[in-house]
Amino acid sequence: MPVCAAQRLHALAADWYGESEADLRAQHLDRAGDPRAAAAYRVASERLRASGRIALALQRARRGLELAREGEQVVPLSLLAGHLMLDLGVPHEALSRFRDVVGLARGDAQIAEVELGLASAMRITDDLPGAEQAVQRAQAAAERGGHIELESRCRHLRGNLLFPLGRVDDCMVEHRAALALAERAQSPELVARALGGLADAFYAQGRMRSARDALERCIGAARAAGAASVEIANRPMMAFAESCMLQLDRARELAEQARLLALQARNGRAELIALHGLMVAAIEAEDPEAGLPHVARSQQIVAELGAWRFEAENLVFGAQLEHAAGRPDLAARMAREAVSLCRDHAMAYLGGLVFGMGAALTDDPSERDSWLEKGDALLSAPSLGHNHLFFRRYAIDASLKAGRAAEMRRHAHALRAFVAAEPNPFVDLVVQRALLLADALDGRLEPAGRADLSQLGERALRAGYRQLAGAMLAVLQQERRASPRPAAD
Repeated sequence: MPVCAAQRLHALAADWYGESEADLRAQHLDRAGDPRAAAAYRVASERLRASGRIALALQRARRGLELAREGEQVVPLSLLAGHLMLDLGVPHEALSRFRDVVGLARGDAQIAEVELGLASAMRITDDLPGAEQAVQRAQAAAERGGHIELESRCRHLRGNLLFPLGRVDDCMVEHRAALALAERAQSPELVARALGGLADAFYAQGRMRSARDALERCIGAARAAGAASVEIANRPMMAFAESCMLQLDRARELAEQARLLALQARNGRAELIALHGLMVAAIEAEDPEAGLPHVARSQQIVAELGAWRFEAENLVFGAQLEHAAGRPDLAARMAREAVSLCRDHAMAYLGGLVFGMGAALTDDPSERDSWLEKGDALLSAPSLGHNHLFFRRYAIDASLKAGRAAEMRRHAHALRAFVAAEPNPFVDLVVQRALLLADALDGRLEPAGRADLSQLGERALRAGYRQLAGAMLAVLQQERRASPRPAAD
């Protein structure tokens, strides 16, 4: 068949498929040598991305770029390709792609899009100052042009940048603004994204019930909008919210679902957070075999992304699991390395968590006291919710090991005060446990207190929180051994 005839047939096929089959249409236009093929590949790539088929979407965007001949085609395809690279966990390649089109952007909308791309890539590589500068430029361009959807995306991204800095209240302000703008723009996908950001802000405040509710709304909105990438990015946080509701099996199930979705979509960042959810579940359950295999993969993802602030998190979770596996010396060494890395990359984001977990693992009294003092000092400034929850919880265990009942009570009361606006079952369990164990340490545990401690230990066991249950059951066993036996008749 002559080439020209074949091309005509491909063109007819493209018209027959139309917009309803965007991918097939683009391929037929490509084979027809039609100049519309580049734009058609962009449409196909966007549809594939929305359905979560990220790798194939990037292939289509790259083919569109090969065919693009004009800047007005090159810029949107480059932007799309860059965001797909971010989705696939190659932020350095994405950053290069965005930088390639900085000088080609025309008009406020394109300028804002390019700057948002740069900021998104810099956020993942932990260049937070550079990302903030790019967001400022993006927002200025969006406001100049009156582009409400772009303004929403700018506010959402700024909220994400404020999160690891521990600027909790500012983070909430930005995400609420992003949601209001998304609703004004009547964009279902942006509403879903903004709800995910709002969930992060609630999490930062330690309001885990509200975070769970916002995440459920986010995932529902993402599904309704056909925004699979939004769902995949936000699903991992559901596991942490459920663990605070004492639903450990559910948390583990959600984390595994999120891991598989992220793996399928090749979203490294989402996979990493899902792995952290699985590790935390394994720590709570004292099941090191379930958690330790995830440590190496988590470290690999951090290296691939260059997101070094997560490295200390990987190590300190791994340290807890190694301790549970009966390797306390290795656990202590890993905790020391986590503290060192945290000082380099993630003090505001993770300092309290690392110091608290480390203090519970070390047998060096001066090291323990130093870490507890530093963790306490960090929480006196604005700090993310997980720092309060993890530091206080593990500071209680470190104080129990050191025989300091008053410190156990102080940390328990501080934790209760932190969640006073929105209590949750996990914190209730940790606080009641601490106060009863402190009474036992002081020799002040009355029969009613022993009964409460027994019920609390059994409740923790039934929910799968073996690490929390262990100390309670050990104290009860000691008390039974120490109590005088009735005289024989």
